[in-house]
Amino acid sequence: MRIPEGIKGSPFPYGMMLPGNEYGWCIGTSEDYGYGYTMTLQRLYAYPMFIPHSVVVDRLIIEWVFSGWGVGKAARVGIYEAKNDGTNFPGKLVCEAEITLTAQGKRTADLASPVRLYPGIHWIVIIGNDTSVQLYMSYMGPHFFGSHGIEQYGSGGYPEFINGVYADSVTYGALPSDFPTITGWISNNSLTNPWGWVISFRVKPDPDTVYSGANIPLSFLPASNYYTGELGLVGGGLASGGDSAEIDGIKFSSESNYNPSAALQSGRRNLAAVHSSTKGYWAGGSLSNSNEIDGMDFSTETAINPSATLKTGRRSLAGVHSTTKGYFGGGWTTVAVNEIDGIQFSDETAVDPSATLYNNRYNMGSVNSSTKGYWGGGYDTNYSSEIDGIQFSDETAVNPSTTLATARRNAAGVNYPGTRGYFGGGHSGSVSGEIDGINFSDETQQNPSASLWNYVDGPGGTNSTTRGYFMGGYNAGYQNYVDGLQYSDESSFNTSAYLSVARYYLAGVQTGGIL
Repeated sequence: MRIPEGIKGSPFPYGMMLPGNEYGWCIGTSEDYGYGYTMTLQRLYAYPMFIPHSVVVDRLIIEWVFSGWGVGKAARVGIYEAKNDGTNFPGKLVCEAEITLTAQGKRTADLASPVRLYPGIHWIVIIGNDTSVQLYMSYMGPHFFGSHGIEQYGSGGYPEFINGVYADSVTYGALPSDFPTITGWISNNSLTNPWGWVISFRVKPDPDTVYSGANIPLSFLPASNYYTGELGLVGGGLASGGDSAEIDGIKFSSESNYNPSAALQSGRRNLAAVHSSTKGYWAGGSLSNSNEIDGMDFSTETAINPSATLKTGRRSLAGVHSTTKGYFGGGWTTVAVNEIDGIQFSDETAVDPSATLYNNRYNMGSVNSSTKGYWGGGYDTNYSSEIDGIQFSDETAVNPSTTLATARRNAAGVNYPGTRGYFGGGHSGSVSGEIDGINFSDETQQNPSASLWNYVDGPGGTNSTTRGYFMGGYNAGYQNYVDGLQYSDESSFNTSAYLSVARYYLAGVQTGGIL
């Protein structure tokens, strides 16, 4: 992603971010004087940073040294995604926390739910709760250089500070879900003394990153066309003209329509989808119980058709995925089944683990954490609230005690990466707008008060890191709606985007990040 003009220095001078380490940004502005910096009240400061590969963040940090300045006050720190509209300015909120300045030194706040940052530009932000929050921050000498992603050195061997942007008239409290209108630039290239202050984050050990013997993330070596989670795409479904081969969807940054030229090899309804970091795969479906696996290469947006097929051809199944494999569970042949089969991403060969679903059923929704895949709801002889799944590490079956809040079939699943899975819409005797789900950390039920903006049966689900989207569906006709759930406050929303082909019984993937 392009670094915005006007930003000085290297947003991140290293080639990798290792789990357990902290990465910070040395801050200075034209308002800096002496050894300290007084933050303007109701001003939200934002500084750009480049994330070279997928990382999980579990802690936000402020570093400072002199006692007396700002003690007893507080600041809120957060991270925003960059817009992908040509500006790369701060867009949607990813995470935030309040840090109380109780004493000098390192002040931290652990996130209740760790978040994943995907490759590209992000913005780290801070706002103080009082004009007396004059922060005299850490000495930025060479002893700090190894553990923090600090700016390159400027004149005199001192750190060069990142320029950024700010928004005024921001009330102190929970950070806005969308970064406010930018009202000014922070401009100071370097200071003539080695003092500054740092806001930073800690990288949590990440089970989704593969490390070499040198402890270098292999995911740091993507092709030049590596995607960063920009698109949500749904494929297949039943339209007014019959089974569809359409692939279309939404561009996350602008929430606008997106319609690549690629299409499925064969039109079919009631299919399932999974994705790797580079390709999306759609499997099964149609009234003839297909065993087809086809899809799309994200980098070229061309259709692909691997030789692998499902072990058991069927319809009304659902898919989950680890970083290495996609699994398709449940479905209908002439009866409801509990089969789990799938595809190995590295060589596109078929896989068939011994694990099966706890209950035979079809028309489920599906979500996954980095370690487990879950199938929720469905139908056999009645509407189901069951949630069961697969442990990725050893391909064993799992069956948590939690269930959906509302038993139903044809719900779509979306992932709040590293945090929760939500199931939205479906049918429970009538068309449902229910949104419920599962907390990944302890496998307890999550049941927000929000419901879908548009109640639909059989939508497709896809997600960014901050929002889940439910696309299409059926309610007194084929629908092309795109609406969803804002993860930060579990509120529902409705976008102006729409599918190019109205349909239901479709399935979704997203480009880039695996979850």
